[in-house]
Amino acid sequence: MANPEHVRLLLGGVAAWNVWRERDPDSIPDLSNARLNRAALTKAVLRRANLTGAHLNGAILTEADLTDADLTDATLNASNLDLATLTRAVLKRARLMHARVVQANATHADFTDATFTQSNLEQSDFTDAVFDRASFFLSGLYMINATRASLRGASFFWSTAEGACFVDADLSYADLCGANFTAADLCGASLTGATTDGETFLHNARFDDNTVLPSDIRPSAMSMTFVSDPSAKRRLP
Repeated sequence: MANPEHVRLLLGGVAAWNVWRERDPDSIPDLSNARLNRAALTKAVLRRANLTGAHLNGAILTEADLTDADLTDATLNASNLDLATLTRAVLKRARLMHARVVQANATHADFTDATFTQSNLEQSDFTDAVFDRASFFLSGLYMINATRASLRGASFFWSTAEGACFVDADLSYADLCGANFTAADLCGASLTGATTDGETFLHNARFDDNTVLPSDIRPSAMSMTFVSDPSAKRRLP
């Protein structure tokens, strides 16, 4: 259970909370299972915080620092994580339905078994992140950077990932049914065993000799673009 004093201090205001974090940087906040629904936590310093099982529905976490935080089993439905820092954060089995995670930095974060439903992840950086078996049902992944990300068994059912970068990513056994990957970069990506259907769009998606496509994907039939020069791979900053 959460440390009551930590919860009281956080809900008392971000300014006072951040002063405490600066004065005592070695402390690890215990906010496990805390009820922080609709909390105003813009720019809150929550690095290394224990937020396992925390209730953050509707919370405003814009520009919050969640570096190395543990949000395993946390509930973040309708939360706002725009411009947040989630580097190396753990969000295993987290629920982020109707959430906003726009232009966030989530490199090396772990979203294994996380649920995104009708969420907006536009232009976020997920380089080297893990999304194994995550669900992105009806979510927007426009222009995300998922370079070298692990998305094994992830479901992109009716999601939109137009212009997304999946260079060297692992999309093995992913469900791409109804997904829109128009102009996505799949150079070096593995789609071994991925599932597609007649509603999967890969128009102008880029692939190269190192891309592993399932047998039912015919690049010419889907108007995919072959990249012969490895140096032409588009890696987002």
